[in-house]
Amino acid sequence: MSLRAVVAACAIFALASVNANPCKPSSSSSASIGSTVTLSTSTQTEASSSTDASSTALISITTTTAAEETPSAAAETSATSTTSAAPEETLFLLNAGFDNGGAGWTAGPGAGFLSDANYRTNPGSAVVAVTEVGEASASWISAQLGNLVPGQEYEVSLYWFLDWFVPGGDQCTYGFFLDGVGHTYAASWINGDRSLRRISDSFTAARANPVFEFKLWCTYFYDTGESDWSPLVNAYIDDADIIAT
Repeated sequence: MSLRAVVAACAIFALASVNANPCKPSSSSSASIGSTVTLSTSTQTEASSSTDASSTALISITTTTAAEETPSAAAETSATSTTSAAPEETLFLLNAGFDNGGAGWTAGPGAGFLSDANYRTNPGSAVVAVTEVGEASASWISAQLGNLVPGQEYEVSLYWFLDWFVPGGDQCTYGFFLDGVGHTYAASWINGDRSLRRISDSFTAARANPVFEFKLWCTYFYDTGESDWSPLVNAYIDDADIIAT
């Protein structure tokens, strides 16, 4: 089997939740967010499917149970419990944990959703994979937000780790975007670390239901010395969140 075929198989294994680390020198760990913030001119791709987050409501459930009468006591007792049907984060972003195959999210080129691998909280996660250089070859995921207040400032965050990334060699950029406008940062990692690290950004809402997009692209891949090597950098993502600040 040619080396190029082996590499292609490794990429498939990565998206199928199989650890493909042996196929490329491991690289990975504590995320460092670049301090320089630049405005991206990338074109926003609207999510093909959206969910109106306003339909999510907190449901209060009250139950009352009468105790059976006993010889020693005939008093009736009751118990009341209240539960929340959804976490607060769903007020703005549905399916922040990428459950159910990434329902409510849209995956761009090289991106997808995993049911049982590389997650921070069980069971789902997302992956974006870059195989060509240039922002035009970016891999991305996006989702429709809801219930934002125009003019209000928000913080968006997620947890990720970079795989097959060569520190000091690969040059990659990630960005947070709303309706195609956002901020970008230089990607950095420590070789060998596969723990998910939190990254975040802040924005002021221009409208109530913009499209949120997270993108990753690379402008240079380190030459590993393998002439048939097909460059590839993966980022595994979980537990996105948006809060008002």
